[in-house]
Amino acid sequence: MQQHYAESLTVSALASRFHFSPDYLTRLMKQTTGLAPSVLIAQYRMNKAKHLLVHTNDAIQQISRETGYPDIAVFSRTFKKHTGQSPTLYRQEQWGGGARLREKKPK
Repeated sequence: MQQHYAESLTVSALASRFHFSPDYLTRLMKQTTGLAPSVLIAQYRMNKAKHLLVHTNDAIQQISRETGYPDIAVFSRTFKKHTGQSPTLYRQEQWGGGARLREKKPK
């Protein structure tokens, strides 16, 4: 999941990578983590987005794509649902109302 989070990752696609049925993978992950795979994927993506918002000056649309949300409106709604803030407001508040962001480190 950590390597493929930016892809269009569904429970069915994830299950097929392990040769499991989607139902079996969901049961297994719920037993192991207490959360459904779709919830884990969303949490991972949101944590990655929060990191990128704070530690880069990348455009929100680029962060949206990098975290598996090709549609910025869906990304913004999902981000606000998880954090209670828009991506822009989150970035501003994390940097004291607009302090300068650090450049993204090369991969």
